[in-house]
Amino acid sequence: RQKLYDEAAESYDSLDGGFLASWLGIPSMRKDILANAHGNVLEVAIGTGLNLLYYNFSSISALSGIDLSKAMLTNAQRKLQLLQRDRSFTCPISLQQMDAERLDYPDNTFHTVR
Repeated sequence: RQKLYDEAAESYDSLDGGFLASWLGIPSMRKDILANAHGNVLEVAIGTGLNLLYYNFSSISALSGIDLSKAMLTNAQRKLQLLQRDRSFTCPISLQQMDAERLDYPDNTFHTVR
């Protein structure tokens, strides 16, 4: 699985975040799904970070993004750096390579899981 996503990372946004995604209303769905994220947030399978634009960071105390693919996380880190340059927020954000089936967090760490 990891190799498949590592290989797809460079073109992933054109599929999941491109014209067809917009036509299907996926950005609007992302915004709706993430609107109520609050407190300490975990995003499982953060991928290339397409959701980062849709969080209301004023309601989030910390955001942890995990993904199995290192290449996906590299792209997410690029998006995060651009976002931090363009927006002012103090919410700590961490991106880690981790298998969602083997989370390395204690129980009850997060208020919101997406």
